Amino acid sequence: MSTATPEVESGAFKFSDFVKSGVDARTGTYSTTISLAGWRANNGCGPHIPLALSFNCFQALDIGWGAGWSLSLSSYDQKTHRLTLASGISYRVHRVGGKVVVKDKKLENTRLPLRGDRLIVSHKDGMVEELSRPDETHDEWLPERVYSNEGRWVSLAYTLVGGRLVLREV
Repeated sequence: MSTATPEVESGAFKFSDFVKSGVDARTGTYSTTISLAGWRANNGCGPHIPLALSFNCFQALDIGWGAGWSLSLSSYDQKTHRLTLASGISYRVHRVGGKVVVKDKKLENTRLPLRGDRLIVSHKDGMVEELSRPDETHDEWLPERVYSNEGRWVSLAYTLVGGRLVLREV
């Protein structure tokens, strides 16, 4: 009688690489982020569009993912002066002339010039996000174009759902 080991391997336990969660020790709030399949646009030449589904316990609005859940895209809320990057980092910013000034940023990992009615978020890795708003009545600015460091770009389009703009197509 033989005790053969199964020849089947599974990657099911590697799923934890795609989920980041925890409790903020300072505030006691829980947050989690689930990385979705990002992709490289323009036949793999870029830019890389990383997508993630994030939970924020302070976000009660349900825009299709459940209360508190949303896609992690960079955004700027001009009413609250809050710039949130797709990575989850959030800054309080002030508009001064033709640029946006971040007072509490410790590292020089982004530049934030204003070009007309567009906020340009230039990342240290060369990726550039062009944030805009659909019209003067909206306070939320979202990525309209994302550029790779080689200059290739992809457009993002949104639709209004429950009073919020949500990603419709890339």
